[in-house]
Amino acid sequence: MDTHMHTLRERDTIAATEMEKARLENQRELRTQLEQINRTLAARMTELEHRLESRFERMGLGGRAAPALGTAVPVRDEVLRPQAPREHGMAGDPGDPQAHQARMREEERLREERVRDERIREEHDLKRDERARAEDRPAESGTASGWRRWF
Repeated sequence: MDTHMHTLRERDTIAATEMEKARLENQRELRTQLEQINRTLAARMTELEHRLESRFERMGLGGRAAPALGTAVPVRDEVLRPQAPREHGMAGDPGDPQAHQARMREEERLREERVRDERIREEHDLKRDERARAEDRPAESGTASGWRRWF
């Protein structure tokens, strides 16, 4: 009976140790993912901030003098709806080469952003699939954790 109880205690100790190792590894993975999300969000926020500054500059409010994020900015209809060009040579004029180049640059930047986002999404899905496959794989006999040998 003593031998049996001793064996059970050893199993419990090994299982608890392996569970603790798994918990710590999961915490590390979560921390890494959260840091990556934080970096991605910070980059996106910076990009949006630059976009807003350039938009404020185009509206004549100035980049640095633009209202800080989080403050109320009155919404004007002309910002929401594109206006038809009133005279030849204006920025909205389809014949204006500078406006055309600006639109083309913006479209290219958006296209590159979509490609980058898709690549990041694919990498994330790939990593998730690899982790799922690794969890489904049985442990190799030479490297099996102690608790796997008991159960």
